[in-house]
Amino acid sequence: MQNPNVVWASWVTVRVHSDDIRTFASPREALEILQGEWPGPGGPHHRSAINACRGALDKTTPLAIAREAFLTACSEAGMACAVRAASPLPCRIHHSPLL
Repeated sequence: MQNPNVVWASWVTVRVHSDDIRTFASPREALEILQGEWPGPGGPHHRSAINACRGALDKTTPLAIAREAFLTACSEAGMACAVRAASPLPCRIHHSPLL
């Protein structure tokens, strides 16, 4: 049974495109980009990240493993990414010159 409310202890900020920086707080949010608007066809790390995020939602994969798989897939796709402490207020999409 999937739990869509699980969140990562540390969030992932990704430069999806040159002017599009997003913060992902959960495996569910990561799956949205992995399955919907991923740049390019995706490689082996992309497929692993999809499986890991699905597993995290099903509680069969640890959240930290799913987050690391997502980070690796982002790197494989050439997207700059960083891990940051979770914020008390959701910040899903923002623009920042830092990434």
